[in-house]
Amino acid sequence: MSDQIKRSLTIIRNLPKHCVATNRRTGTASVEKAMNSCLDQVEKIKKQGNSKRVDKALVEAWRIYLQLQKLARTVREPFADNYDMRPDRTESIEDRGLQGPNIRSHGLGYRSVDWNAKLLMATHDSRKPFANPFWNEKEARKKHPVKHYTAEEIKQKFG
Repeated sequence: MSDQIKRSLTIIRNLPKHCVATNRRTGTASVEKAMNSCLDQVEKIKKQGNSKRVDKALVEAWRIYLQLQKLARTVREPFADNYDMRPDRTESIEDRGLQGPNIRSHGLGYRSVDWNAKLLMATHDSRKPFANPFWNEKEARKKHPVKHYTAEEIKQKFG
């Protein structure tokens, strides 16, 4: 095996051990971070080319990734606000009498929509930046015949 594959597999093999040990020690473990690290190492292995060694390494890496996914269901993820000793830091802003972003119209709550935004406007003009390339103006201007059914034809077709 190449050195890069060995290094990547060593890192991947240590990820579940690290998560379990961290969980035992602190009560939480960042399994999502470990899963992302595993995917980074899988990408490095993939770049080593096509061979049986690479295929075996990828099979082992994905097996460990699935282990990490199962582990993510049982381990509590760390939450950044859990590390401070001030319990009032997470007090609701409504309790303090402040307005939150959901109350304002242009805050993070998106209480209003700008319907004149370029991406939302339907257009067929090719001079505009968001034109529909499938719009056929000549075809749209044509008058298409419409079939009007008589009562007898309706009974005959639809019973």
